Amino acid sequence: MDILIGVLFALVAAFSWGLNAHILKYGMKNENAMLAMFFRAIIAAPLAALIAIIIYGVDAITVYFSSEVIPLVIISVIFILLGDGIFLYALKTYPVKMLLPIGSTYPLITTTILLVTGVETISPMIITGTVIIITGVAVVTYAGNSETEGEFDYKIPLIGFSAAICWGIAVFTVRMILQFDGTEGFGLTAIRTFIMAIASIIIFLSSKDARTKHQQRESTDKKSSLKYLTLSGIVGWVIGASAFMTSIQKVGASIATPISSINPIIAVLFGTIAGIEKITKLQFTGILITVIGTVVIVLG
Repeated sequence: MDILIGVLFALVAAFSWGLNAHILKYGMKNENAMLAMFFRAIIAAPLAALIAIIIYGVDAITVYFSSEVIPLVIISVIFILLGDGIFLYALKTYPVKMLLPIGSTYPLITTTILLVTGVETISPMIITGTVIIITGVAVVTYAGNSETEGEFDYKIPLIGFSAAICWGIAVFTVRMILQFDGTEGFGLTAIRTFIMAIASIIIFLSSKDARTKHQQRESTDKKSSLKYLTLSGIVGWVIGASAFMTSIQKVGASIATPISSINPIIAVLFGTIAGIEKITKLQFTGILITVIGTVVIVLG
C-alpha cells in the first residue's frame, strides 16, 4: 500500500509542476529570476509552515534547526539555487530542446548517488524504468520545441549535466533529511523556501542593474507577474514540492524522483487541453514511452 501511496504523491508532484510550468510562463514575463524566486518563496514558506504546524505541531518546524539537520537543509538549497541558476542562465543562449533533455537526467544522478552510498536498495527494474522515463521526457521536449538547432556547441551537454548534477545532489540531500524522526514534506518545504527567499532577495538586491530594470517596469506589469508568481508558489512548492518529499518518505528517492520528473509531459498535456499547443505524433510516442517507464518502476 505504501508504494501505491508514494507513487500517487509523486504523480501529484508531477501534475503540480506541469501546471506550474504554464503559470510561470506568465509570471516570469519581464521578471528577474531571483526576484521571482523570492515572491514564490515568501508565499510558500508561511503557508507550508502553517499547514505543517496544524497537522503535526510546532515540532514539524523546529526539527529542522537541529545541528544535524540544518546543514543538510542549507546544502539542498545551495544546490537547488546552483542548478536553477545554471539552467536559467543557459536558456538565454541555448535552446530549451537541447538543454532540458540533458538536464532531465538528474534522476539518474540521484540513483547513482543512492547506489554508491548504499542509502537505498535499487533494483534493475527501477534503473531500467528511470532510463525509459528520461528517454520519454527527452523525446517530448525535443519534439515540442520549434527553436532552430544551429551548430552544436560542446558547452550544451556540459551545462546541462552541471544543472542535472546539482539537482540530483539536492534530491539526495532531501532524502537524507527525511530519514530523521519528525521530518515531513510541508515542514521541509517551509524551511527550504524560507532560506531560498532570503538568498534570492540578497542576490537580487546586490545587483544594481537588476534593481534598476525592476524599477523601470510598468506597475501593471509588476502586478500581473506577482499574481502568477503567488499562484506558482502555492502550486509548485506548497503542493508540488511537499507531495514530492512525502513520496520520497513513502517509497524512496529512487522511485519518487523519476516518476515526478515526467512534469514536462504533464505540461504538454495541460497545454493541449487548454488549446495552447498541439501534441505531435513524436510527442505522443514520448508520452507512451514515459508511461511504460512509470509502469516498469512501479512493478519493480
